[in-house]
Amino acid sequence: MRKHVFGCRLAGLAVAMGVLLLVSVPYAQAGMRGDINGDGDGTIDGSECRELRDPVDIGLLYAKPDPIAAADFDGDGTADMVVGYDHGNMVTLYKGEGDGAFSAGTDYYVPNDSAHPSVGDIKVADFDGDGHPDIVVSNHRYGHSLHIFYRQPDGTLGDRFDVQVGSQPAEILVRDFNADGRPDAAVVCVLSNDVYVLHGQPDGTLAVVQQYSVGTHPYHLAYADVNADGTSDLLVCNLVSDSISALSGQTGGLFEPAYTWQSLDDPYGIECADFNADGLADIAVASGVQSSITVFYNQGAGVFVPVVLATGYGPNDVEIGDFNQDGIPDLAVSTYPPDGGADVFLGAPSTGLGQRQHLTSGDYGTEVCAHDFDGDGWPDLAISVWPTTHARLFFNRPRLVLRGDLDCDGLVGFTDINPFVLLLSDPALWQQTYFNCLALNGDINEDGAVDFGDINPFVALLSAGD
Repeated sequence: MRKHVFGCRLAGLAVAMGVLLLVSVPYAQAGMRGDINGDGDGTIDGSECRELRDPVDIGLLYAKPDPIAAADFDGDGTADMVVGYDHGNMVTLYKGEGDGAFSAGTDYYVPNDSAHPSVGDIKVADFDGDGHPDIVVSNHRYGHSLHIFYRQPDGTLGDRFDVQVGSQPAEILVRDFNADGRPDAAVVCVLSNDVYVLHGQPDGTLAVVQQYSVGTHPYHLAYADVNADGTSDLLVCNLVSDSISALSGQTGGLFEPAYTWQSLDDPYGIECADFNADGLADIAVASGVQSSITVFYNQGAGVFVPVVLATGYGPNDVEIGDFNQDGIPDLAVSTYPPDGGADVFLGAPSTGLGQRQHLTSGDYGTEVCAHDFDGDGWPDLAISVWPTTHARLFFNRPRLVLRGDLDCDGLVGFTDINPFVLLLSDPALWQQTYFNCLALNGDINEDGAVDFGDINPFVALLSAGD
């Protein structure tokens, strides 16, 4: 079985090449080593190699979970989880027990009188400034409102505040647009084809300050400075009009009218982060019909270079997380059957997102949430699994190494010969070809480097049938 690998990046790996069995490649300088795990010293530290594994299914009260968020609501030092549903007018707070397990949930009503209500999104922020997390929820199917649930002294949620927005609100983005120290919000509204911007108020509520028309059926949005004027802009994915709208930021937390920034087939999820560590915010957009993510790498001066990365089928929700804790943002994206679950791409200096790893959920992966659910200091990944009654949680664990397994089939044998030669001769192509594999498997003599010194130990390993 293939492992799901996080960490031990191959970026910058320099290897010495040699002769393996009947395959001949030229030698490079002896003793060259690569910084496989990205710690800067050119050696491999196995403790720094991580993977998402040991999945557990978290039982939920209702079927068809969709938005999912996490925070420590009761202040006990463990992560709690809030889940909304594609068919239902409630959100459920599940209390964390500190080991990745959760207690029975408590429901909170989201007012919607339609026959088929649903929750579009959940975001966490301290709206009332009491130092504790609250949530804001979008009332999606046939709804027209956002709802803040304030954290209570006993760690529950209550004292709901409602505010009207456009028709069928979907994703919410929470930032401090006007730099007054209070969280503001922007929400895309699918049927009214617009974005509402709301500013945080001294009493902890949200007030609509502007509405902007965008393309047809907007579902997701992000926040980044795309025109290089020093002020962040809103980016909106318009699913039906196959476009990405940009709303240039102004002082005071408002925006210019929308214009078409990019045309892209079936854009859905979108996130912004510096994926290649060059100091500039890049933009990643999931395209469901194309089964891909397009990463627009920021070159400065408003110039972006697109790079397309293949994903599982139907990528939709995207989430930022630093899963290997190298200081460079990584990207998780949920996927649909036959590839149901999530794909994760690791950020790397200069090269950006790469090393795709797939996590299987068994059904539709609708939304993903990166958070440290078991309190070990490493971000885990939760996937809401539609139409089941569970979310699947993958824990961030030390990598299980199988030296000599270079095709990552769980076995060491003659099928690993060509992958081993490829790792020595072209490590970047090897990583692209065997994207769930770990270069540490090629350090047969355990000297902290993958080089020609591993060839004879590798041959001995095969000869011994180990």
